[in-house]
Amino acid sequence: MVPVSMEDVTEIPLGFQPFGISAYGDMVLITDYFAPAVCMNKVTVKGSNLFFEVAWIHGALNSEGVRCRGGFPDMAYPSGANRCVTAFLAPWSRSVCVGRIDREFFLLTPEDDAKWRIKGRIPLPEDLSFPLVHSAVAISGLLHTVESDASMDHWRTVSYEWEGDSDLAAGLPQLRLLEMMEIPRFHYGVGHLSGGELVTVASSHSVHGPSRTDPGIYVSGKVAVPGIIGSGVGILSNDGALVAQYGQEEEGAHKGVPGKLLYIPPALLE
Repeated sequence: MVPVSMEDVTEIPLGFQPFGISAYGDMVLITDYFAPAVCMNKVTVKGSNLFFEVAWIHGALNSEGVRCRGGFPDMAYPSGANRCVTAFLAPWSRSVCVGRIDREFFLLTPEDDAKWRIKGRIPLPEDLSFPLVHSAVAISGLLHTVESDASMDHWRTVSYEWEGDSDLAAGLPQLRLLEMMEIPRFHYGVGHLSGGELVTVASSHSVHGPSRTDPGIYVSGKVAVPGIIGSGVGILSNDGALVAQYGQEEEGAHKGVPGKLLYIPPALLE
């Protein structure tokens, strides 16, 4: 149980560095960037308390039964290291999709013995101009992403429609581009309030440089909660939000601070 304020922002310390976060109903997935791993949370809001039921995905089996760390079947190139950037619930069954930062996700399906299996890759439609995917969440039959070009000078949110049979035995579904919208540099997401309003959060990079934006949570492109910095935001079923704060790049002599979540009560997002 975590006591939270219904009028102000509440900090929730973590023992790992979170990067991406996605929420669908009461299920919240948080990426452990360096592990790489996924922290799965069933979040219940009761009065001024949050209750977390937590499970982890640290790895998954490939087609040959070999456990792959983080659910990634190969090593990212050219970095030579896998980092978990995105994770979201697939719109069918109890499957989870994980991503590094490129335009593909790995579909992980649960097995009866509490293990996970890599079912395959789900690529986004090819777009060489926007190769990086920073945030992702599947809601109401659509996949919403935050993407950028390789230089990270141009950012956008994109909505894709799932195509194909939900029966995974018949093959993996495909994604079709639906719409896109430009957003400020280094604004992460991605969430939607119950009325459909887009929610993003400014990151530590976005508040510096010639194209800087004010720190805060943005609703439909306008600052709703000033002063907030984060690497992702997920909207809970009560229209409150959880913001992931990746602390590794915070300034200081010893570089970095512990990671944390921020709980934003619904009243601040109205």
